[in-house]
Amino acid sequence: MARGRTSNIAAEPAQAISTIAFAPASETVSAGRFSEGERFLTALYRKAIRPNPFQERNVTGRRVHERYEIQLPVVITHEGRQFDAVTHNVSLGGMYLVTTATLPYNARIQMQFRLPALKEQTVCTVTVRWKKPDGIGVQFGSLRALEVWGLNQLFKTALSQGA
Repeated sequence: MARGRTSNIAAEPAQAISTIAFAPASETVSAGRFSEGERFLTALYRKAIRPNPFQERNVTGRRVHERYEIQLPVVITHEGRQFDAVTHNVSLGGMYLVTTATLPYNARIQMQFRLPALKEQTVCTVTVRWKKPDGIGVQFGSLRALEVWGLNQLFKTALSQGA
């Protein structure tokens, strides 16, 4: 479907949506450039269909990643200061850390811990997503495939032990 022409949306819905969805905003509101149906689909795409990359939960409101009750010693570093912590629960998305450190919401901190299946220490950057009096919830940034594998091995062990 060429831009500037209206088309039968029912005959080419996928092509119409892809063309409309990626049209610049100035073109989608120009009178006469697109049909009323195409403008509606553009608005629908922009408000409802485009996924939110920051959304952490699925549509039912439940967490995306299952949590496992696992205790691992962790060293966290923020602004040059180091704090000891212990994991209370762990998932592929992040951890709940029991610590006395008072860190601000949205702080990016470096975390170091040992996964039993890996030979080396795991060092990663995490973001503080929530706080409680006894600890913080952190979200992993980017994990390497090796670290994801190590976490999955840890979860398998936890399941076999009834965690």
